[in-house]
Amino acid sequence: HRLTSAVNYNYYTDFPDTLNNYENMWPGFPVSAGQTSERIVWSNSLRSTLGRNLVNEFRVGYSSSPVKFFDELNLGLYTGSLANQGGRNIQFPTVGSALTGPGANNPNPQSRNASDLTFDNNLTWLKGNHNITAGASWSSFNVWLKNSQLVPRIQFSLIQSDPAAAVFSAANLRAATGVTPSNAQLTAARNLFALLTGRVSSVGGQATLNEDTGTYEYMGIATQRSQMQEGGFYLQDSWRVKPNVTINAGLRYTLQLPFVAKNNFYSTTTLEDLCGPSGVNPEANGCNLFRPGDMPGKAVSQFYALEEGKHAYNTDWDNFGPNVGLAWTPARRDGFLGALMSDELVIRAGWARAYSREGMGVFTGQYAANPGGTMTLTRNVANNNLLPAGSPGFVLLRNESDLGAPSFAERPSYPLTDLVSQDIRLFDPNIQIPSADSWSFGFQRKLSTNMAVEVRYVGTNSRDAWTSRNYNEINIFENGFLDEFRRAQANMQANIAAG
Repeated sequence: HRLTSAVNYNYYTDFPDTLNNYENMWPGFPVSAGQTSERIVWSNSLRSTLGRNLVNEFRVGYSSSPVKFFDELNLGLYTGSLANQGGRNIQFPTVGSALTGPGANNPNPQSRNASDLTFDNNLTWLKGNHNITAGASWSSFNVWLKNSQLVPRIQFSLIQSDPAAAVFSAANLRAATGVTPSNAQLTAARNLFALLTGRVSSVGGQATLNEDTGTYEYMGIATQRSQMQEGGFYLQDSWRVKPNVTINAGLRYTLQLPFVAKNNFYSTTTLEDLCGPSGVNPEANGCNLFRPGDMPGKAVSQFYALEEGKHAYNTDWDNFGPNVGLAWTPARRDGFLGALMSDELVIRAGWARAYSREGMGVFTGQYAANPGGTMTLTRNVANNNLLPAGSPGFVLLRNESDLGAPSFAERPSYPLTDLVSQDIRLFDPNIQIPSADSWSFGFQRKLSTNMAVEVRYVGTNSRDAWTSRNYNEINIFENGFLDEFRRAQANMQANIAAG
C-alpha cells in the first residue's frame, strides 16, 4: 500500500485595485479598495497491490478558489469627516466633459467561490492477454456568490418640475453672455447648477433577498448558492489478440444531475410562460412564432420560485460513451510492400464518444437574471417616486428625509408577473448533455534508429451542443412588413422615373 498526499496553496492580493478603478480618486479621499484571492488544491491517493496481477487506486481531491473584490469598502468610508457623502455614493454629472467623483462609480463589494470535491476508484487486472481496467467516480461542484450595492447612488440634474429649469433657456443665456448657447452648453450649465446646489434627480438603490429570513433588505447582500453533481463508471479492456495486434474497447456511463439551487434566491419559469401569447409549438420544440392572429398561449407570463434542492430541468439518463481502438504491426513480407510494411510500421485507428459538463456560470448567469432575488429600487421622475408630498418641484441633497428608499414588498409573492422590460430565461426542460464523437486513423513508420514519420487523420463531431435561442426575433415576413417595404420601394422608383 502506498499513500500519497499533495497540497497547493496560492494567495494573491492587490491594493488598490487600479484595474477596476478602485484607487483613491482624489488625494487623501478614503474610498479605495482592492481584491484578494486564494487557490487551494489538495489530493490524496491510496495505491494498493492486491496480488501479482491486481492493483487498485483510490483518489480523493478537492479544489477551491475564494475571491473577494473590494472587501475594504464599508459605510464608514462614505460618512467620515473627509469626503462625507452622507452614506451615499455621489456621482458627478457631465459638465462639458466627465467629472471625476469622490469615489468609484460602483461601490459593489462582492465575493465568490467555486469548489470541487471528487472521489474516484480505478482497478487494474492483468489476465492473460487482457489488461482490464474498471472504475467509478463521483464529483460535487458547489458555487456561492455574494453581491451587494453598498450604498445608494445619487445623481444630479435639473428635472422639468424644478422652477430653476426655466431659467436655463437659450434666450436667457444669450441675453447674459451675448452668445447663443448650443444644446450641449445648455445641458452643461443645467448640470453644473444642479451639482452646485445639490439638486437630486435620482436615488438608485436595491433590495436583496435575505437567505435566512426570506425577506427583502434595502442595500442588503444577495447570496446565490448552487450545486451540480456528476458520476459514472467505466470498463475497459486492452486485448493483445496477437503479438502484433492489440484491440482496445470499453464503455463509460456518465450521469450528470441537473443544476440545483441551494437556497431560495433564484426564480424560473415554464416553456408556456416563455412563449407567452404565441403558445408552444411542439413540432418545433419551441414557441409558436410568426403566426399573426394565432395566439393560443398565456396572456401574462409568470415566474416561479426555483426552490432549494429542486432540479432546474429533467435528468438526461442515456449517456453511454463507447470507445474502440486498434493497433496493428503488419508481419514482415518480401518485396517492395514487405520493405514498406515491415515490423517497423504501426497502423492505429480508433473511435470514442465523450460527454462534457457546462461551467456553473452558464447556470447562475441565467437564473440570477430572472426576477425575485434582487429588486432595483430607483427613485426618479420616470418612476414617479422622486418628489415627496408637498415638494417645491425638486429634491435637495441636504434633506435626508427625502432620500430614503421607495416602498417595496416584504418578500417575493410567487408567481411573479413579468415586466415589459424583463427578460425571461429558461433551460429546455429536456435538454441533453453535450457530447463529442472523435475518430482517428494513422500510421507510423520507423526511418532510422532515431527518426520516424507519422501521418494521422483526426476528426471530431459535436452533438447536442448548448446554445442560446433568442425568441425576441424581428418578423418581417408573415406580418406583411417586407411586402409593404417593397411597395414603398416601387413607389419611390416610380416617383423618380416621373421626375
